[in-house]
Amino acid sequence: MGGNCSYFPFFSGMGGGFFPGGIWSLLIWALVLAGLVYLGIRLFRPWDTQKSSHSRDTRDSIEIAKARYARGEINEEEYHRMLEVLQRS
Repeated sequence: MGGNCSYFPFFSGMGGGFFPGGIWSLLIWALVLAGLVYLGIRLFRPWDTQKSSHSRDTRDSIEIAKARYARGEINEEEYHRMLEVLQRS
């Protein structure tokens, strides 16, 4: 792949550095790698945020149930039934 092969312009040896295609080849591969990392983050990040938002929603719901019980809006049986349902989900 060395030399001035017109079939592989990115590996033409320009720059004469440590890497086979010189600085241009290194730059292109860095961009490809950065793009793959970006896509990986975009693909897997939504699942993580959904899990954390579900956990936050459950905690908020438990706090609401506690406040309703403290104000006397629900009785102890309803409170414990709500907690049981929230902790299962």
